[in-house]
Amino acid sequence: YFDATLTIHDPTSRAGKQVVQLTDVNLDDIPIADFEADDGVMEWESDFTFEGVNLVQEFNGIN
Repeated sequence: YFDATLTIHDPTSRAGKQVVQLTDVNLDDIPIADFEADDGVMEWESDFTFEGVNLVQEFNGIN
């Protein structure tokens, strides 16, 4: 189990950024190797669960 902090930020937007922390994250499925990269970029997907969420910093108010 681990905690993960996610930041959503678009410098071209007046919304600023939002920071969210997921607590007690557990990866449900971990692929050991996946070598499919049709466009030259490898992607990795995994299901996960988490126990809690904290809003560390919210977007600026938008009117």
